[in-house]
Amino acid sequence: MSDHIKQNRYSGVGREYGVNVKIEVERASGVKCPRCWNYHTIQGNPQDVCDRCVVVVTGMLDGLVADGRWAQADADEWRASVRASAARWGIK
Repeated sequence: MSDHIKQNRYSGVGREYGVNVKIEVERASGVKCPRCWNYHTIQGNPQDVCDRCVVVVTGMLDGLVADGRWAQADADEWRASVRASAARWGIK
């Protein structure tokens, strides 16, 4: 394995359509959201999901409980965690 891949970094130079192109790829900072796999830097969200997924899952809770995919107690716990996170950030 090459040294730059071991360092979580890759760079390359290429020529496309008469234009010199340089590309560098580095490991993303932050934490990978377990739901959508996007990287985010917000800590303290329920189940370490990103803010976007907090909004999406919160909007889906009633359907998830109705389908039996989530227990009501789990949905209530999720909502309480979201409220606690919002309170920490000063969001009403």
